[in-house]
Amino acid sequence: MTTIQVFNSDGTLKEEITIDDNWDAIRADRNIALFESDSWMLSDRGLTNEQITTLTTYRQELRDWTTAYSTVDEAIANCPVKPSFME
Repeated sequence: MTTIQVFNSDGTLKEEITIDDNWDAIRADRNIALFESDSWMLSDRGLTNEQITTLTTYRQELRDWTTAYSTVDEAIANCPVKPSFME
């Protein structure tokens, strides 16, 4: 079993998620990545059309990640890459 800690933007612990298997870990990673990218979808971020397209594609790849591959190893090897402007 693995425990993942999720923190608020101020560094305080928000929640702990206990993971039973590798697919659960991948789903948890995906959910965190989607959560972290939510604010980038707001219209007042001032993203270019190209950045919006890149971000939309990234978020769709995250949603498809757990169903696009038949093994955990395949999924890990093909983890969606966060757009560089989000760093």
